[in-house]
Parts: sequence; C-alpha cells; structure tokens
Amino acid sequence: MALWTLNHSYSVDDRILNNQHSIFVGMLNEIRDTVAGEQPAEAVAKRLRALASDICNHLALMEAMMTFTRFPHINEHRACHRELARRLREFAARCEQGDRSMQAQLLSFVQESLDSQMRKQEQELGPWLHAHATNSAAGLPEMSRS
Repeated sequence: MALWTLNHSYSVDDRILNNQHSIFVGMLNEIRDTVAGEQPAEAVAKRLRALASDICNHLALMEAMMTFTRFPHINEHRACHRELARRLREFAARCEQGDRSMQAQLLSFVQESLDSQMRKQEQELGPWLHAHATNSAAGLPEMSRS
C-alpha cells in the first residue's frame, strides 16, 4: 500500500477537524510501516488502538458539533460513525489475538473508510458548521476557518 498523503480534497474548512485529519493520516502511515516491517501483531494492535481511540474522539466531537448546530443529516453520519468504530475495534481485537492474516485488509479498510469519511461525509459538514455555529458554544472548541 502506498504512503497516504493529505491534500486539499480532504479539507472540511474547519481548522480543528483538518488538524485531526492530518494526525490520522500520519497514524495510518505508521501502521502501514509497522505492517510492512513485519513487526509483531501486538505492535500493529497498539498503533491501531491509538488510531481507533483518536478517531472515536474525533467522531464524538463531530457529533457534538452536529447536535449543537442541528445538522439535518446527523442520523446518517452517526450510523456511519458507529460502523467505523465497530470495525476498528474488531480489527484491533484480531490484532491483539495475534491474527496477522487480516493486516492488508485492515489497511485497505481503514484508508478507504477514512477517505470516504473525510472526502464525502465531512465535506457537507464543514460549510454547515460555519453557517450555523457560533464561537460561544458551551463545551465546544472554537470553530474557525482553516
């Protein structure tokens, strides 16, 4: 699998979300390097658990932003978020059990899922947030354009 790079097509026009996307791309590339280096399954599982945790936190932040701004497609996004989190936990569990047979499938799934999430699903969210959010939202980070 080729090194994954972040480009403008992943921008959701929100500094916080874009910074998180950049971190995810770096983490995915670290997982790819760990798999390619044929390191123990536990090393892959450790990196995958960290990625899954960060992605779940990212999805929770997005859902809080969607709820606050009354985003009309929140239920569809939430269902996609739940499925992505479920699959990541499933892959992490398999890695923890020492299953190396699914590592290529894992990398492909994670990259395709993040690509779909960032390019398609979050593209409509960025403009909505800026049109409907205020920077004084209690408990939410400031949403400023990147």
